[in-house]
Amino acid sequence: MQQSAVAIHTPFVINALDTTATGKLAIDLRPIHGDQHEQLVVDRLLVNYGFASDNKQLRRWDLSLEHNQVAVDRLYQTSRPGVFAIGDVVTYPGKVKLIANAFGEAPIAVDAALRTIHPDLRQPPHSAAVIGQ
Repeated sequence: MQQSAVAIHTPFVINALDTTATGKLAIDLRPIHGDQHEQLVVDRLLVNYGFASDNKQLRRWDLSLEHNQVAVDRLYQTSRPGVFAIGDVVTYPGKVKLIANAFGEAPIAVDAALRTIHPDLRQPPHSAAVIGQ
């Protein structure tokens, strides 16, 4: 990509996104470090976030970490009761870091968290049942 005509802007995050009168994208980029915003008007936008995780905030939560990943059990509960985690931040035996796996982890963690909050539920809770309570 760096050898193409594509303009790469890193490390920035999108602060604001809008469309111009001509249908182009108006982007306000905020630098990760510093205050000098960059304004762009482009035809297309390709966003690629990730690849460099930072769990500094999680270290303050006193969670059990293994190789800088949050250790979870089969229900995605961390070492702190009532705190659940999924996705690339977690580790467990056999963990494969794919977004498809995180999609599968989410309903299991949500179900376990809801059972923690509502231990009297007998079947897997559904969002409508919890909202109505």
